[in-house]
Amino acid sequence: METLLDRINILKVQGYDNQFVFKNGKLYHDNKKLDTHYLQIDETFRIEGDSNPNEEVIVYAITCKQPHLKGILIDSFGMYAEIDKEKFIEKIS
Repeated sequence: METLLDRINILKVQGYDNQFVFKNGKLYHDNKKLDTHYLQIDETFRIEGDSNPNEEVIVYAITCKQPHLKGILIDSFGMYAEIDKEKFIEKIS
């Protein structure tokens, strides 16, 4: 079974080497807000823990076209998901 760390390492090899941060309805990299018009979700991965629901997460592989960045955003899954983050993902999907 694939772990979160396994998926992060695979994505890093594929060039997704930035960790994006979501706060106040916006996506950031190095404390700089990224414009939603330039964001694209390339892939989505659902990772489930063996028995702990806290280990259920969704990993988004995201490309920002300006500035050119590739990175990941992680969200909890199901009842632990952040509603604002889910709405943001829907907006850029």
